[in-house]
Amino acid sequence: MLRLQNVDIFSAVPLELLSQMAALADEVEYSSSDLVFAEGDPPDSVYIVLAGRVRIDRGSEVITEIGSGQTFGTWALLEQVPRLFSARVVEDASLLRIHQQDLAEFMADLPLVSSAVLTALASRLRRIVLGGNES
Repeated sequence: MLRLQNVDIFSAVPLELLSQMAALADEVEYSSSDLVFAEGDPPDSVYIVLAGRVRIDRGSEVITEIGSGQTFGTWALLEQVPRLFSARVVEDASLLRIHQQDLAEFMADLPLVSSAVLTALASRLRRIVLGGNES
């Protein structure tokens, strides 16, 4: 639960709801070079990096690397289209995996959680589009 509190998309969710959300998550271990998901895969889960590093790429282009406390695969919360990127572990990693359907149902039942998550995703998208500029 405390790990979720420090994740950007869940930081505004009240603690009592985070404890319920934590029950939805599975901790999974990956070794360096393991593929978490491939471009074109169905968007079945959202991931949170607890330890290690994960590279996000599209084709041969490296988009970014994700580290501890960061999320990836969050587009699965917005629309059900095949993955636009691949995610590969570059340093042995411990990840929390929350199945998209479980999280979507949880958010549908609790509008406060939906609002907090969507606001955080909108903020993240704004930073990406504006390159860190908020003006």
